[in-house]
Amino acid sequence: MFECIFTHRLMFTIAIVLAAAMAGCGQKAEETATVADTTVDTSAEVMAEPFEAVVDLPVDSPAELTRKKQEIISWTPQQADRINFALEGVTRIVRFADLGFGDEAEFALPRQGSAGWPVMNSVRLNLGRERTALVVRFHIDTLPGPRARGEGMLGLVGIHCDTLFGRDVELPRTAASTGRFEVLFLAEQLFARLSYIGVPTFALGRYGTIRDTMTLIFSFNPSRVNYLISLIGPGAGRPFPGHRYDRFRTERGEYHRELNEFPYVYETADSSYVNLFVGSRWRGRKSQLEPVLRVKMF
Repeated sequence: MFECIFTHRLMFTIAIVLAAAMAGCGQKAEETATVADTTVDTSAEVMAEPFEAVVDLPVDSPAELTRKKQEIISWTPQQADRINFALEGVTRIVRFADLGFGDEAEFALPRQGSAGWPVMNSVRLNLGRERTALVVRFHIDTLPGPRARGEGMLGLVGIHCDTLFGRDVELPRTAASTGRFEVLFLAEQLFARLSYIGVPTFALGRYGTIRDTMTLIFSFNPSRVNYLISLIGPGAGRPFPGHRYDRFRTERGEYHRELNEFPYVYETADSSYVNLFVGSRWRGRKSQLEPVLRVKMF
C-alpha cells in the first residue's frame, strides 16, 4: 500500500516537473520569437529612408551659380543662347538630386489601363522671393516585350495645388496645372505636350528622340507668380510661354471661371513656394498599340 502511494506521488511529481519544463521551453521560444520579430521591425525602421516633403535650399553664391550654368551649357553647348535665356536673372538652381528622390530615378508606364489620375511623386519647393530654376535631365527609352494597348502618358515634371506629398501618391484631377510636361506615343512617333491652352501636342523628334538625353528647365519668378518652361535637346531648344503657377485647370482642360478658391487656386496666396510632381504615369483605354515608355531622370 505504502509503495503504491509513493509510486503515485513520484509519478505526479515527475509530471509536474515535466509540465513546468515544457512551459518554460514554450515561454523561452515565445520570448525568442518576440525578440526576433522586434529585431526585424527595428532594423526595418532603421533601413527606411526618411522622405522630406519640403525642399528648402539656400541661394547659390555667384561662384556656385556660374559653375552650375557652365555645367548645364556643357551638356548641349550648341544651345547656349537658349539656356542663358532660360536662366536669366536666376539666383538659385535646383537639380533633380535635390528633390529627395535620389541622384536618378526611373519611371515607366503600366502595361494595363490605369484607373484615376496618374500616380506621381510630390514635393514642395520653397522659392522665397528668389528666382529659382529647376533643371532636370531625362532620357527616354522603351521597355522590352510586347506593345501595350491604350494611349499611355508619362509625365516628367508638373505643378499641382494639392496638399499630398510623398512617393507614389494619387492626386485628384482638379490639382493638375497648365504646365506639366508629358511624353507619349502617337502614330508610331514620340510626342510631348505641356497641357497649355493653345499649345498643341508636338513631335519631340526635332529636339531629340528615344535614347537621347534632353534637359527641362522650369524658371520660377515669385514676384510675378509665373514660370517659363524651356526644352533643350541635342537638335534644338525652345522656351514655352510662362503662365501663373497659382491657378489650375479642371478635368475639362480649361480654367474654371466660376471658382476662385481651393482646389482651383492655391490654398493660400503665398507665391513663395510651388508644389511639384515628378514621374507621373497613366494609361488610357484607347484602342491602339504602342511601346511601353520608360524615362530615366537625373
